[in-house]
Amino acid sequence: MEYILVDIGNVIFHDYPVDLAFSRLVYDQLQPYKEISMSEFLSIRKKMILSGNMFWHEEIGHQVCGTDWINVRDRHWSETLRRLKELTVPIDGAIETIQRISCVKPIVIAANQPIEAMETIKSFGLTRYCKDIVLDSMIGYTKPEPEFYKNIINRLNVRPDQLLMIGDRYENDIEPAAELGIKTAWVRFKPQRKIVEGIDPEWAEMFFSGYCEIGNYNYAEHTRPADELKADYEADSLQDLFKSLQ
Repeated sequence: MEYILVDIGNVIFHDYPVDLAFSRLVYDQLQPYKEISMSEFLSIRKKMILSGNMFWHEEIGHQVCGTDWINVRDRHWSETLRRLKELTVPIDGAIETIQRISCVKPIVIAANQPIEAMETIKSFGLTRYCKDIVLDSMIGYTKPEPEFYKNIINRLNVRPDQLLMIGDRYENDIEPAAELGIKTAWVRFKPQRKIVEGIDPEWAEMFFSGYCEIGNYNYAEHTRPADELKADYEADSLQDLFKSLQ
């Protein structure tokens, strides 16, 4: 392997705080149009995500607000981006592991992240350990599009089999990379509760319960192809993966 590609969400940083704050902002936006209980909202959200609808907020917004959703839809996202740095929580030991890996092989961050994430990435010192940072918002291609990985292959001027892609999602990180001949490593991350300022305890408790169910569905053993494509390596964390690769 000449380079190691590393995803961000649930590999280096927790996705949970951002998802929690984002979902609460969507919920608050809907209340002036239709009073929905927290349990009802979170139940609808969970069902949509489990059915494969990652744009659940768009569907709920259109259902509740109708055409007005076009006028209010960006507020929850812009507010989330404004708070992105404070909502970014490193996974224990992940940044230290990135530093150790960088001493062995050059690292390229390869992630679906808004351009605003660059400031956060820099603030945690990751740019010191990375050869390059490739975000979908920078190159115009989004995982799982093959072009996302082809862009990295071309900019590094390497063969696909000279790369290792580390990620937590089969559909985004493992399958599309492996189909191009890139070696893959699956991080079997499980959700962890984190306190987010401004979120009341009742909402956080209800959200985390559903979040764990979604997380178990997304990352559990049964979601991995049984007889087809499998990752070359598997571990419960970036730290454990690095130990197994040594």
